[in-house]
Amino acid sequence: MIQGIPGDDEILSIFEGFNLFRVRAEIPTLMYVVGEGKLEDLRSFAESMSICTVFVESEPVDPSELRISDELLDGVPQEIRPGVQLDAHRFNRELDGMDLSSPAELRIFVLYEGKAFGSVFVDPELDAFRKFSARERVEEFVRARSQKVQGSRVMEGLSTQKEDPGVERFVELLIKDPEYRRMPDDNERFNYVLKIARRPGNDTLREGIMKDGGKGFSTEKIRRIVSLSVKRMDLSRSEPKQMVFGRN
Repeated sequence: MIQGIPGDDEILSIFEGFNLFRVRAEIPTLMYVVGEGKLEDLRSFAESMSICTVFVESEPVDPSELRISDELLDGVPQEIRPGVQLDAHRFNRELDGMDLSSPAELRIFVLYEGKAFGSVFVDPELDAFRKFSARERVEEFVRARSQKVQGSRVMEGLSTQKEDPGVERFVELLIKDPEYRRMPDDNERFNYVLKIARRPGNDTLREGIMKDGGKGFSTEKIRRIVSLSVKRMDLSRSEPKQMVFGRN
């Protein structure tokens, strides 16, 4: 993964003479990174394999998955609820004013023997922004507000907030799954969650990672599931583990 998103002019220049197609995917395309991940490495690979078609896939920031809903404030103690509501309102207003037209992640790849080979680029600021879920923002607002009032007693009130039932159900299943526990990184875990959800008969699990309204999968919920499951497995094994969602 390389920091920084290449512009259209750079992409067109490096892949001059190739057929370029912009594509969209419900989930990020899992690919093998060619060489050091540079566009020049991908061009060399494509030329050596006589490939003339290149795909460009961007992953934008979905503001609907970051917006703080009223439901997320249900577990906030009354002592600090007005302040947290104000923080949430300010964040949602700032979110509405942000320019999210640029992608947080860009994948440029070719297909060879049925597999994707390419380069992955990330905007570090947008990538960090999208990984901080709405729930985690509320928790941070509570921590900040609680320091001004009653400290740890106020924080106990947030612990009573219930996790999304669909997320919780998935997490409990995964931490007991030996195959999932052996997975080396969060990329594989992310895709494994989708694999399970798509299996016939897993309608309830599938509903647990759908966006509000049922239109497509929620990447925020999937990341939440992976994050929670890894934390709980770490507790049982007493091993530290870093959360990384970049594509490798």
